[in-house]
Amino acid sequence: MNLYKNTFQYRTSIIKILNVDIMHNYFEDGIFKKYEIQPNLETLNLLKNYNLIFKKTETGFVILFQKEERFFSENYSDELKLIFKIKILDSNFLSYTNLPYYSSLNLSLKNSDDRIELHDGDFVNKTSLNTPYEAGINGTISLTINKSNEIFDQSNKYEPKNFLMKFDSRDVKFRYNFMADDDLNINSLYITNENRSLKYTDFKKRTLSTGKEVLSILIDQSVKLKERFNDKWFLHRSDDMLYEHSIFLPKPSLDKIHYDKSLNIFINDMYCNI
Repeated sequence: MNLYKNTFQYRTSIIKILNVDIMHNYFEDGIFKKYEIQPNLETLNLLKNYNLIFKKTETGFVILFQKEERFFSENYSDELKLIFKIKILDSNFLSYTNLPYYSSLNLSLKNSDDRIELHDGDFVNKTSLNTPYEAGINGTISLTINKSNEIFDQSNKYEPKNFLMKFDSRDVKFRYNFMADDDLNINSLYITNENRSLKYTDFKKRTLSTGKEVLSILIDQSVKLKERFNDKWFLHRSDDMLYEHSIFLPKPSLDKIHYDKSLNIFINDMYCNI
């Protein structure tokens, strides 16, 4: 009876073959979730033929192997190439992600023997891009496994592989734009941070694409975007009686980020009436 029970457990046991985590340091928890991913048709057939299971997780996906004795033979000793199609679903993705600012990108990620990352460097970068073949931000994750028949080997000593795909958040500069009356005294204004360790007074008149004229000031330090921005900026204004007014300035907004060709930087524009 014990022998039968052990054999039954062996035949129905499931082991993890590999795990892929998809991360982004813009988000508080470091996890990127705004995508869809699925095996391509050829991979679906391979998964079925080799008793492999594709399963999504909170941080990415795993490939599982449901053990059966018939797979531990020469017929299953070849290496396998699994290809997964990924599609980014967030329309603001390029606003906060450090990748070339094009409307269409083709991501190409793959595993190697000496790295847990599926890309060169610590983050997905331009070396992981191919010529786009469809609109939007799409791509493939190619995983080559069982190179030495390590999975379907009867020794049963396989160690699961962990892989990482990580995006970096974009560095931007903030520009505050103020709609003000024509008689406003620019010299009475300055922008400062919460502890007043920084102070900016170099306001410039700028004409928006709408024809509206604004007073703008560019914060010269770049900031790495985060889902929750904790820094606070204030506009201070002194009147003729030396009475000072303080206005809390709006926080960054992803839909206001754009690439400024003339300055060769990414700018997060924010607008305020004074």
